[in-house]
Amino acid sequence: MDVDGAGHETLEGALERTERDVDAALKAAAATTTQLKRARKAAASGVLRELERSLETTEQLAGALRDSVRTARSGWAFDDRAYLESGAYSDEVLRVGRASDVALQLLDERIVSYPSLVRVLPGEAAVEIDRKRHRGIRPSTLVEILRTTQTRPIRFRAEPFIEALSQAYEWVRASQGKAPGGTVKLVDVYRPLTVRPGQSAEYSKQEFARDIYLLDESGVNTTRAGLRMTLPASTGARTSSTLATVMRNGDLKIYYGIEFR
Repeated sequence: MDVDGAGHETLEGALERTERDVDAALKAAAATTTQLKRARKAAASGVLRELERSLETTEQLAGALRDSVRTARSGWAFDDRAYLESGAYSDEVLRVGRASDVALQLLDERIVSYPSLVRVLPGEAAVEIDRKRHRGIRPSTLVEILRTTQTRPIRFRAEPFIEALSQAYEWVRASQGKAPGGTVKLVDVYRPLTVRPGQSAEYSKQEFARDIYLLDESGVNTTRAGLRMTLPASTGARTSSTLATVMRNGDLKIYYGIEFR
C-alpha cells in the first residue's frame, strides 16, 4: 500500500489499486463475452455439446466477474473530501512533483507551478488550474498537466497590466501622501485593483504576485506616459507586507514594493 508520511493511504495508491481491480474485472468480462459468443455460434449451427459446454463455462465466468466487480467496488473506500480538506492531497502532489522533476511549491494554500496556480476544491472533488476546473485529480495526472503547461508559450499582456499598475500606484501614493516616485507596497497596490465587491476572490493575491513576476520577466517596464517601473528588492523574508510566487526555475521570488518615476 502506498502511504504518506503519516501512514495514511495516498490517493495515487488507492487509484492504482482500484485500477488493478477494474483491470481484473475487465479480463473476467472479456472471458465471459468470449464464451457467450461461442455459445451463440453453437446455437446458430446446432452444435449441441459445444452449446452446453459454453453455457456452463459462461455461468462460471459470470460468477467470477461478479466477484471481481464486488472486489473493485468494496476496495474503493477512499474519503476524498477529508483527504483534500486536510492538506494531505496538496502534500502528495508536491511529493509526486519532486519525484517527476516538476518544480512545485505550496503558497497560501495553493499549489504554485510556474506559471500556473492550482486551487483544491474538496467539496467538488476537483481542482482549479488558472481558473479552469479539472475533475481528473489523480496526483500524477495533475503533475503532468502542469509539466505540459510549463512548455507552452506564456499568454500574458504586459502592456495593459503595467498601465493598470501605474494607475493603482498613483492612487495609493497620493492617498499615503508620498512624493512622486516614492516606494509603495505592492500589497497596497493590490487593493485598488480589486475594489469591486467579490473581485478579490476573482483576482487573488497569488494571481497578482504571479502577474508581477510575469511582468518583471517580460522586460516591459515603461508606461505609455514614459513612467519607468522599478521593483525595490525585499529583505528576502516573507511577511504580511510581501508577495511571493514561484519563478521559472522553481525558486521562490519575494516582492515588496513598486515605484514609477
